[in-house]
Parts: sequence; structure tokens; C-alpha cells
Amino acid sequence: MAHQDQYALVQPLSLRRRLGRVLKRAGMGLLFSLVLVVPALRRVRRRFWMWTAIRAVAMIAGSWLVTRFLYAGADAGVLALGILLVVSGLLFGARLQEKSVDGLARELGALVVVNGGSFVPAGGKPVPRVSIFASSERLLVISKLRQELLKIPVSRICGLCIHADARAMGSSQGSKWNLDITWRSENLVTTQFCYDGPFAEHLARIAENTVRSLWKKELPVLNA
Repeated sequence: MAHQDQYALVQPLSLRRRLGRVLKRAGMGLLFSLVLVVPALRRVRRRFWMWTAIRAVAMIAGSWLVTRFLYAGADAGVLALGILLVVSGLLFGARLQEKSVDGLARELGALVVVNGGSFVPAGGKPVPRVSIFASSERLLVISKLRQELLKIPVSRICGLCIHADARAMGSSQGSKWNLDITWRSENLVTTQFCYDGPFAEHLARIAENTVRSLWKKELPVLNA
């Protein structure tokens, strides 16, 4: 009798061990599959039309599963999977890959890209975190959303100036420096870039030196 009781205890224990091993292997397999699938999904998600088709299929399949639950007596797991597919199709839109700064610079033919601080258009609100894509022919002011805000031909630049912002001196706002680029459009125009923070002067001087080096190449050489 004692032998039978001992056997009855050992049998469920060994069964639990086998079940634990199976679950562990299944978990490791699922984790390995996710490691392989996630990068592939990210690549597909950057393709707008392909990802849109996948979303449409997911929502159609999810709607069909919900209908099966409502009218064919399917279990709650089918309903949960259907809702998950519909919600995923609605929420996870395509994520287009943004061009890197280097890639955009090559596309625009820029020799160098410098921090433009905040761009202050004439009569408009400052646009923060712009970049100046500089080439020997032009300066392109590009926003953080990769939108072109202004084009300044280097040959039309008349003057460059950096100076501390008098309004920020002695205030709690910290150091502020401005870079002014004066150039000929229909009239003389002064375009301003504002820098703030502990490295404001340094960033302003880098931008000024970069533009000046390109501008000097465009200045006519006068023979004595």
C-alpha cells in the first residue's frame, strides 16, 4: 500500500517536470522566433503599400473572427484574437524610414551640415532645431521635419555677423548668441539664427566660420 502511494506521488511529479521542459522549450522557441520576426516586420512596416495591405487583411480577419463569436458560438479566445487583430490594424500604421543627415546631405549636394539653432524668418515665429546644409553654391535651411525653409545663394551673401543677444544678458535665460546673414534677394535681407544654452557662442561661431569659408571662395579676386 505504501509502495502504491509513493508511485502515485512520483508519477505526477515526473509529469510536471516533463510539462515544465515542454513549456520551457516552447518559450525559448517563441522568443527565438520573435527575434527573427521583429526585424522583418520593421522592414515591411517601412513599405507603405505592403504594410497597408497587411493591416487591411488583419482587420478583415479580425472582423470575421468577431462575427464567428457573435453568430457561430465560437469561444472567447476567438473573440480576443479578433479584437487584437482589428485593434492592431487600426493602431499600427506604416512607419516610413527617415533619411539620415548624411544621406540627405548627399542628396542635396551639401559639403557640410551645421547646427542652425532657431531660424527666425522675417515677420514669423522662430523655427527651433534647424540645420544649415551648406554647399559652395547655396545654403539650405532645413527643419527637423526635413522641410526646406529657405535657400540662400552663397554668391548673394553680403555680410556675416555674430553677436550676443542683449535681451538675454543678465537674465536667468542663460547665454544667447545670434548669427546674422545679410544677403541680396529683391532687397537686402538679414536672416537670423539664434543659439542658446551653454554652447551658444561656440555653435554660432562654428556656423559663422563655415559660411564665411564658403563665402570667401565666391568673392571676386581683384587684380592689383
